[in-house]
Amino acid sequence: MKRLNVTGVHILLWVGYILLYATVWRAPEISFGNSLLRELSFLPLKIVLVYTCIFFLVPRYLQSKQYGMFIFATVMIILVTTILYNTYLQTVVPALFIEIKPDKVFFDWEKVSKRMTFLTSPMFFGLTLTMVRNWYDQREQNAMIMQENLNAKLHLLKQQLQPHFFFNTLNSLYSLALQKSDQTPVMILKLSELMRYLSDHQSSDWVRLKDEICFLENYLSIEEIRYQDKASVTITNAIASSENIYIPPLVLSTFVENAFKHGVSPSLNPAFVAVEINEDAQYICYKVSNSKAPLPHKQAGTGLANLHARLKIIYGKNFNMDIVENENLYSAELKLKKEIENVYMHNSR
Repeated sequence: MKRLNVTGVHILLWVGYILLYATVWRAPEISFGNSLLRELSFLPLKIVLVYTCIFFLVPRYLQSKQYGMFIFATVMIILVTTILYNTYLQTVVPALFIEIKPDKVFFDWEKVSKRMTFLTSPMFFGLTLTMVRNWYDQREQNAMIMQENLNAKLHLLKQQLQPHFFFNTLNSLYSLALQKSDQTPVMILKLSELMRYLSDHQSSDWVRLKDEICFLENYLSIEEIRYQDKASVTITNAIASSENIYIPPLVLSTFVENAFKHGVSPSLNPAFVAVEINEDAQYICYKVSNSKAPLPHKQAGTGLANLHARLKIIYGKNFNMDIVENENLYSAELKLKKEIENVYMHNSR
């Protein structure tokens, strides 16, 4: 179908070109019908010139950046076709159209130069269209390659995030099992809900904020069971409605993983992790604060680093991620724009 459409466009362009020349540039002594027939008789030579340039010279020399050869070959073809064109005008045309007389001089250079212009004008027009089309196709191809690279990178980062999450969660379950706590079945149930969420959204680029908060609450419940009175775990959700707000999956939980990994330890009593979720007119605002030992805080590690790389791909400049820390407190803050024009959002809903 696409090939048929391209052929149709070419036919329409040639028809328009012939009608234009037969109407606007016809000699006064020639009728429209004869002018049209004359232009049709010129057509094979012009078609050969145009399509030799488009389908032979352009791909062979121009696209391979052999500009010197392209110019040389183009000039030679123009000279050859001009000679043929002039010969045709001087011999065949006067025989077909008696009102047209041959030139007194076989090669009248003034007339030959004008004829060269008429002959090559469709070639340069076709060449321009071809270069514009090639530029557009190349841009589309580059955009497709970039999109595929971004998708591959996002997939890799998501694959790195999920093992990181399971490693920390299974550590929590293992600690609880060692304590032979009655809360172990509850924790297993919560973990199964987390795994179901991950299974349902493993190929999703976007999830409802409501579902992500539910996932986060289950994760916090597991950690609260594990640490019991050793750490205070709180979550404050001030968003009125999260039903129609979408964010990338596992964004919120990554902050919490980092908080428990670095902010809850035997040296801190009591330790705490506080989660706050709110919004303003344009942004979702998310903050996770945790206690910090007097010793220098360890670097956040792969979790937050991977998350930042992932958000940069998806949001570009439409997000902000800050780390604030002092002697006793470590705080990670994230702002995500609610509505962004992004191909991932449109493809995944």
